[in-house]
Amino acid sequence: MKIAIPQKSKVISKIDDAENFAIVLVEDGSIKSIDYVENLDKVLGKAEYFVVNNSDEEVDEMYDYSMQVLKTPMPEMNIDEIIEAFMFRELYEL
Repeated sequence: MKIAIPQKSKVISKIDDAENFAIVLVEDGSIKSIDYVENLDKVLGKAEYFVVNNSDEEVDEMYDYSMQVLKTPMPEMNIDEIIEAFMFRELYEL
């Protein structure tokens, strides 16, 4: 499965503040690869999940592309922490 994460300075960020978007391929409970893209348009429809750190984010576009939107329990988490939280079902559905 693929999980998309907006990030700035190696931690999750608001979508509008993101320097890039990580598309993380997770298989058998571990990270297999991470691809980085520079804008949201290149993420839409490319992942099953989209992770945000704020429940106030505009996420209608993600739903239009059948992406499930999840929220982190803390505002600043790195990719490894987010994937670990995902595996332990510690991310919240919006």
